[in-house]
Amino acid sequence: MQTVRYATATALALFACASPQVKLEPDRVHDIEVSLATGGAALCPTTSPVELRAHVRYRDGQVLETVSRANPNALLSPRSLAWSASIGAIDGDGRLHLPDLLAWHDREIQVEVTIPARPDLVARRTLVPRFDCDRVASYDGFTGEPGGHGAEGPYVEVAVAYVDTERNGRLVLVRTTSPGQPPRYHLLDPKGPSASRFLISARGGDGGDGYPGMDGVPGANGADGLPGARGGNCEDGGDGGDGRDGGDGGPGGNGGPGGNGGRGGTIAVLYADGFPTLARTLTYDVSGGDGGRGGAGGSGGAAGAGGQGGLGGSPGWSTDRDGSYCTTRSGNSGRRGRDGSSGSDGYPGPSGRPGLPGSIHARAVPVHELFADEIARGWRIVLPEPDGGAGST
Repeated sequence: MQTVRYATATALALFACASPQVKLEPDRVHDIEVSLATGGAALCPTTSPVELRAHVRYRDGQVLETVSRANPNALLSPRSLAWSASIGAIDGDGRLHLPDLLAWHDREIQVEVTIPARPDLVARRTLVPRFDCDRVASYDGFTGEPGGHGAEGPYVEVAVAYVDTERNGRLVLVRTTSPGQPPRYHLLDPKGPSASRFLISARGGDGGDGYPGMDGVPGANGADGLPGARGGNCEDGGDGGDGRDGGDGGPGGNGGPGGNGGRGGTIAVLYADGFPTLARTLTYDVSGGDGGRGGAGGSGGAAGAGGQGGLGGSPGWSTDRDGSYCTTRSGNSGRRGRDGSSGSDGYPGPSGRPGLPGSIHARAVPVHELFADEIARGWRIVLPEPDGGAGST
């Protein structure tokens, strides 16, 4: 079995910075067009729901497009239009919600959009399902909390068989199940140079990153020296007091350890008997999760500044009480205190260990046993023939 590492960023952002939308002016509309938000009419179910878009053209040639994730800066709200579909339902945001895969995988889907105030203007498009796009069925373990260990990947059962369709010929039907979750169904087209890649991932969860160390406490500033006393008649000013030394900064705390990655899960591949190559049409990933990064060490505390020396006292009067002349001077200023030392930075925490890989097992199961429910529901599952060939149910 091939085991690969698959990294994905599947977080879909909402329309955070969309341009201001304009109000639809029905009387100016010349015609409407509708398609998938990504263009065209070939529907490959990589995401659900499926986004649609409409183009509204005014008589003066101006074209307005409805907002979608493919074009969040479009100017027209999908809620300005009325949407409908022959299979499933389209919500006010122009997203087609499809039912169970069995209901539409081998049928065309008619979508329609119109302007409520102009029912004479209707746009229609026939969506045709295709299954030669890359997809992922992810069951990865959860990432650990900060400093915590990643969760172990789950047990995933993968049932695989061939199914015949009118529109796309022979496809691979995949049913994935995991404890506590409903089954998921997928179709993929393994034919031709653009054969789809279907990944089933049960990786261990990544360890959480360690907590950063606390910063050191800053050193206290030294107290300023007291000013010197003013001199009396024919007396020099007193010397200022020395400033106190600044305190040393405290050491930064060490960063916390990163959590260990979780062990990879277990994938059990059950393929229809008579078709030993079926299990190899899929790609699997049961690698252990990455260890979390160690937390950064805290910064050492800042050094305290030394106190300023006190100013020397002012000189006394240069005329004594008896009227004689004398010489006086200012007192010396005190010495500035020494600055403290900065605290040492803390050490970064150790990174967590990567998780151990999981396991993949495959075995043949009689197709009537493996897909009994699906056959009863009308799937055209391919059965092995006595002479080694294959025929549909």
